[in-house]
Amino acid sequence: MSLEQNNADYSVLNYLQLPVVVLSANEHKEVFQNNSFQLVAQHYLNASNNLANRHLAQLISSKLLKNDTDKLEVEINDASYRHIFRFTANVVGEHVIVEGEDITELKRNQFYLTEQTHC
Repeated sequence: MSLEQNNADYSVLNYLQLPVVVLSANEHKEVFQNNSFQLVAQHYLNASNNLANRHLAQLISSKLLKNDTDKLEVEINDASYRHIFRFTANVVGEHVIVEGEDITELKRNQFYLTEQTHC
């Protein structure tokens, strides 16, 4: 299936506010990313000082698929934007659909709760 056909098949994912990237299960190559993922990936690119981690989809592919895990947390921290996303991978046929969830508030609350219990 060509990339253009995949984009047509997954274009409905552009209606989701969650960042979503679709990878091929066998080749670990990117097939599609929705608009929300592109926005998050751009913030990640702007905040990244590590050239090895310049592309968020590549980072997700290498960490999730090659390390046999289904969850990955990524912190995006630049001058105007600080968020933590948890990406979860699900195999659907020949593709892996990875969706992100903004867990910044959850992490902040966990930190405050931990601080309160240690006081």
